Amino acid sequence: MPNVCPCRNLELRRPSTPCFDITRNIETTPAMAHGSQFSRLAPANPLTLPLRARSILRTVRRQGLLIGEVAARSGLSRKAIRLYENVGILTPSTRTEAGYRVYPDDVLPVLRFVTVTRRLGFTLAEIAEIVAIRRAGQMPCAHIQARLRQKAAELDEMRRAVGAVLASWRGRRKRTAIVCPHLEAERR
Repeated sequence: MPNVCPCRNLELRRPSTPCFDITRNIETTPAMAHGSQFSRLAPANPLTLPLRARSILRTVRRQGLLIGEVAARSGLSRKAIRLYENVGILTPSTRTEAGYRVYPDDVLPVLRFVTVTRRLGFTLAEIAEIVAIRRAGQMPCAHIQARLRQKAAELDEMRRAVGAVLASWRGRRKRTAIVCPHLEAERR
């Protein structure tokens, strides 16, 4: 019965080939790593680093979500997520060794908040201000409520203006207007 490498569950055979212990990030001989006179059975085309190379194989440990995972879970595009990071709504992401963005797990509730406030007509600058208030340790609810009241008043004013234009709409206007004579007459 052949010996088996305890860290990789691979069959061990030749005693002269050193083994690279990934869990400890060190190069060892088979006797040192596994207490046996055998080494790992190499595949026909191994994708391994030379053992005495200057580069060291490291396992990538990340905590959080890659930008693709965030995009899939939030329903937003990667471009939108990067934009929210650039304007200060999201905290700057960390990076893996390969340069991929890694976001903390709490980014999803922030993105849900951004989606809701965007639907309510908030600009990115307003959302960034609200998030900054929350990051400072204060509850931004009173600020949001005041801003929503202001937006409602602006919408009421717009509704009255649109109603006035529609009420004054005349059936026949001269065709001398550039686009629409009904709206151009309102500007005069």
